[in-house]
Amino acid sequence: MKMWARAAAVSVLAIAALAACGDDSSGGTSRSEAVDKVVDQAKDDGVELDKDCVSDAVNDLSDDDFDKIDESGDGELDMESLSDEGQEIVVRILDCQPTSESGLTGTQQMIFDQLKTSLAEMGTVDEDCLLEVVKTVDASLLASQDADAITELGTQAQECVS
Repeated sequence: MKMWARAAAVSVLAIAALAACGDDSSGGTSRSEAVDKVVDQAKDDGVELDKDCVSDAVNDLSDDDFDKIDESGDGELDMESLSDEGQEIVVRILDCQPTSESGLTGTQQMIFDQLKTSLAEMGTVDEDCLLEVVKTVDASLLASQDADAITELGTQAQECVS
């Protein structure tokens, strides 16, 4: 079951925007330039991100992870080349979206929407039940493709279908 795929795919938005910063010929990008690039690219793609939140995440990247992203150019970076902490920080950028009316973070909302769509093929989805399941999601485990976390999410989510 690949319910994590939507959230992981959207994290590519953050990586691509960060990596695109490395395209200039000046030899690198400052972290503040990277933050601006991520926020602007997200806006162009119809995603609102809180700039201060993105800045906190980008500033939490180790120099090594930031350099790997900066040097990759054109969003060609393989997430697995980053440290575990770096991968978690990039995924955290997704949570820089405003919290939804239902109280979900940006990542959780994407997972909720994906699950709801997928589960609708199986029957009627109890959205309140699914909302509670998704609120317990550790997005970093899903993005890292932790098999146990994915299986557990799938099992819990299926209990919300009648």
